[in-house]
Amino acid sequence: MQDSSWRRAFVLTIPLLLGYTPLAIAYAVMWVQNGLPPLWALAASLFLYAGAMQFLLVGLLVSGVNPGAVALATLAVNLRLTFYGFIIPVAAYRGRPLQLAYSVHALTDETYSLISQLGDEATPQLITRIELLAHTYWVSSTAIGLLLGQIIPPQIVGFEFALTALFLILAQNHCYHRERHRVQLYGLVATLIALATVSDRNVLAVAIAILLVFLCIAPPVRK
Repeated sequence: MQDSSWRRAFVLTIPLLLGYTPLAIAYAVMWVQNGLPPLWALAASLFLYAGAMQFLLVGLLVSGVNPGAVALATLAVNLRLTFYGFIIPVAAYRGRPLQLAYSVHALTDETYSLISQLGDEATPQLITRIELLAHTYWVSSTAIGLLLGQIIPPQIVGFEFALTALFLILAQNHCYHRERHRVQLYGLVATLIALATVSDRNVLAVAIAILLVFLCIAPPVRK
């Protein structure tokens, strides 16, 4: 008999709780320190719910990047999530469109990694409970961070490095796979070209555009 209880979902998501809590707190504190409306941070965690993009959004809003660049950055950062949806047993959600919609919305890198390991045990009920708990961890930790941001002295800085650290860890993981080295080189070259040719506000959008051109001209060969 498959166990889809809240108890099992909580046990499975303990690693997510330990990871989401400090990251969401750092995000919220950084949001407050940059003078952005606190409720927007909470709304972003509730409706946008895209950790890396939420960190990136702070910098984009503060630097006054144009909406087009924000949209392009959002697409580039979150495009991978489109393919994560293949692990969701859509047929099993028949007659439950709202539950299916939430399962798609709440699928993150971490929940994908967790759910993909469950195999046939990944029932709609268990998937939804895992995602609800993970989402709750993120939103509640954001709220805690917003409170801490009100009392932490502005002299204490560096919370924005949480995003840099996150991307460094992701990049390091790719370094272990030889077949991904070409793409990393493309990204490095695209970034250097963008830095040398456009203003700081447009670096991200231009670098992404150049990277896409590289990938179209000389796509990496998967062995």
